[in-house]
Amino acid sequence: MTTNELPREPTELDRFLSARWHLYSPERLRLPPTGLELVRTTVSHPAWPLFAARVERLEETVLAAAGLPSPAAGPTALFSPGISTRFAPSRIALTG
Repeated sequence: MTTNELPREPTELDRFLSARWHLYSPERLRLPPTGLELVRTTVSHPAWPLFAARVERLEETVLAAAGLPSPAAGPTALFSPGISTRFAPSRIALTG
């Protein structure tokens, strides 16, 4: 992937795909597994600086394996060098 040097103004779709306010993960790995315990962590951060990028090589096999057609348009790619992020204490979100 290559990118240009100027950040772009994010679209509504860019914001939807990049703005995440919670992180979900397994609480811990137990062996043998007894169920799923999922924890939620609230995340706070400013908007990501997004740069338009170009995919130079892509190997995608999921759609064909699922029997779905390939998209008519090429892939959309964005890049961000990162931002400072704060994580709140985790809380149990799901026990199964």
